[in-house]
Amino acid sequence: MHLPNYGMFEEARYYFKGESIEFFEPLYGNTAVVVCEDLWRGESIAELSAAKPDIIYVLANSPARDFTDKGLLIKDQWSSILKTTALLCGSYVVFVNRVGFEDGLGFWGSSMIITPSGETEASLDEFKKETKSFELNRSLHSAQKQIIKNDI
Repeated sequence: MHLPNYGMFEEARYYFKGESIEFFEPLYGNTAVVVCEDLWRGESIAELSAAKPDIIYVLANSPARDFTDKGLLIKDQWSSILKTTALLCGSYVVFVNRVGFEDGLGFWGSSMIITPSGETEASLDEFKKETKSFELNRSLHSAQKQIIKNDI
């Protein structure tokens, strides 16, 4: 929905923006897919939170930038956004980030799974191409949905 069109990104030249987040129901529950910039917008997180999907997939092409003594600032920022989204939505958040180098840009990878309670359940390495399969703990999702329902 929100096309990055600044710095190295010129998405508006190639794509049209979407109108809303689409939800679908595969065998494992209500699911949403958002693309990178969408999750950096409060209105997107609000829409996801209202729908309370079981799983949110986040597809990203986040380049490495802002190196600090502690690591990548952008990774810390993404982690905060992903955990906040998981907590507000009571959903699993599966973050799939590009990894590798292209045209002088480094993409840091470090894809991760965040539980509905905001904990990092799995994380891949930075700057390393990996393929792994994970099984989500469905009881965590049910428990978090119950907490959210009782808090309202």
